[in-house]
Amino acid sequence: MSKFRFSIRTLLVLATLVAFGSWYHKRRQRIHIAIDYIETLGGKVEYRSSFLNSFHQRTNHYFATPITVRLASCSVGPGDLQALSPLTELERLYLEKTQIRSSDIEDILHCKKLRRLAIWGIRGIGGEALDQLAKLPNLQVLDIHRTSVDSSEIKKLASCPKLHTLIFTPNQSTTQFGLTGADINALRGIPNLQPVSVCYLSDIDRDTLLKFISNDLSRVSMMMIRNCDLDRPTLERIDRINVWTLGLQFCSISADELRGLSLRPKRRLQIYLEEDPKSEQLTISQFSEILPNSVLSATAYENRLYFTIRGQRPLMLYFPAKTKDSLGIGKWIQHDCARIGLYRPLHVLDDLQECIASNFDGHLTVNHSNVLWTMVPKLTELNSLMVNKINREPIRFSPSMKLQHLSLTGQVRLRPEDIAQIAQLKRLQSIRVNNDQPLTLDDLAPILELENLKNAHFTKLTDAAKAELKRRGIVQQPRSLFRF
Repeated sequence: MSKFRFSIRTLLVLATLVAFGSWYHKRRQRIHIAIDYIETLGGKVEYRSSFLNSFHQRTNHYFATPITVRLASCSVGPGDLQALSPLTELERLYLEKTQIRSSDIEDILHCKKLRRLAIWGIRGIGGEALDQLAKLPNLQVLDIHRTSVDSSEIKKLASCPKLHTLIFTPNQSTTQFGLTGADINALRGIPNLQPVSVCYLSDIDRDTLLKFISNDLSRVSMMMIRNCDLDRPTLERIDRINVWTLGLQFCSISADELRGLSLRPKRRLQIYLEEDPKSEQLTISQFSEILPNSVLSATAYENRLYFTIRGQRPLMLYFPAKTKDSLGIGKWIQHDCARIGLYRPLHVLDDLQECIASNFDGHLTVNHSNVLWTMVPKLTELNSLMVNKINREPIRFSPSMKLQHLSLTGQVRLRPEDIAQIAQLKRLQSIRVNNDQPLTLDDLAPILELENLKNAHFTKLTDAAKAELKRRGIVQQPRSLFRF
């Protein structure tokens, strides 16, 4: 009888082993079906390393545990992640630059052991995906930069229990200018915040800002800081960040504090002045005072200044269009600025007066205005002048002008009195005119008497006028090659 009872136990054990073997075989089959599908998508699978590696290689990894799936830049689309459901031991998943959507994130929630996830470069990933990602209990490293995740939604990841590294792009959206101080404080449980590409920050106190920029910012190419109260030590710390573009928008800074920023060969600096600055805050003229002594050109628009500097990237200052502050053009000239462009029709009179007062002797480009020709004859030291968008008004020059190069663009109709004005420029060496009517030899006669004239380009000339220019050895340079 005892022998019979032993046989029953043996059968039960055997039945249990067979059932387990059948379950395990089906489970391994599901895993290998998933692996085959991953490989058909162009992906790669890596297995947990152990002393049985050689055995796993001989058995085609039948018993091995897949812990890493690499599907970066593969043809993965909506619904494809359902195939990963058997891979419950997965620890690392790389899905960057694929075509998945936010709704697909739900299909990887069964990967409870997932520690690292990369879904960057996917425009189909938005803020709704963060609600699902926060449910992954062991997620430690998450890369979501260059996705459609809004900066205002990043704080949803604060509830992710073990997340210690977040790689993201604090971009500007329609609802919020980048990451705020409140967002950074909400993420304080994540010790390593790594912004990538652009980094927009706004409304952050100094301590929070200093703490944030102590993170790894090596992959940031552009940083824009708005509405922050900055002092010189904070600016000096910001100055050490190696970015291509640094912008300070409407921040409370003085001219002395701004000196905490240095000009670098590979960094574009952009400063935005406040609408209603306080008395001690930076003004346009103060900004002009702290320019380096290597300004090549300065261009003034209605709401911004653009400086090119020898050996540096451009420097830009934005200001309210309604401002009445002086540009400080005299300071530009003191800093060796040789080329000035004025494109502020509402302020051209004031700007030209500054050029006259400073005896500017470089190249001036200016748009035509009603008051322009009352000021031009006073620019006696000017070397080169380009006037854009000329209308029908008479032009004026002065015999005392030292002008050597002249360009008149727009639909220019040169009348005899205009040509007589140009003929007063005895030092003129080159001229370019976009005239809208053919000029005859008689029309050009006063200009041809200029002894120093070497280059000339008129849009419309009669054959006789062209022949005379050639006979006198005056080069008729094509417009595209005509340079001052």
